[in-house]
Amino acid sequence: MKYFLIILFIISSNLFAEEFSWDSTSVISKVHETSLPNGEKHTSFKSNGGMTFSSGKYGIASCSGLRTDKKKKLIEVRTICSIEINDGNKLWTELRRDKGESTAGVGKIVVVDATGPYKELINKKCVYAFTRFNEMFFGKTKCSIDKESLEILIK
Repeated sequence: MKYFLIILFIISSNLFAEEFSWDSTSVISKVHETSLPNGEKHTSFKSNGGMTFSSGKYGIASCSGLRTDKKKKLIEVRTICSIEINDGNKLWTELRRDKGESTAGVGKIVVVDATGPYKELINKKCVYAFTRFNEMFFGKTKCSIDKESLEILIK
């Protein structure tokens, strides 16, 4: 009975979940790189790009991050982004991912801070996917939120 109630809760909470998303494009450039004798490569980078939100708003992102690779395989990446939105608000996100390919990936982005209506997204764990073509990165981020929060964001 206990497991039935847990499963019912998960199903019902997903039935009432809404989605807030954004598409992004960015250019990433290497700032510094350190290679170790064991084959590890530690790279700091920055990126700049733009995004369009499912609410119709758009923004400009400025990000910085660190990544560690070993034998051309990703070990870890961590990125912090500051996003300026055309409605005068800001959003800050943190991306963390470990393991995987360098040219594409899937992971989680956490909204760590925000202003205005975007405060509805603070501490939300959103799912992202990206792919790389030459020096450009293209991504999609999706956040599951409740209907009331979505209504605040699309005003």
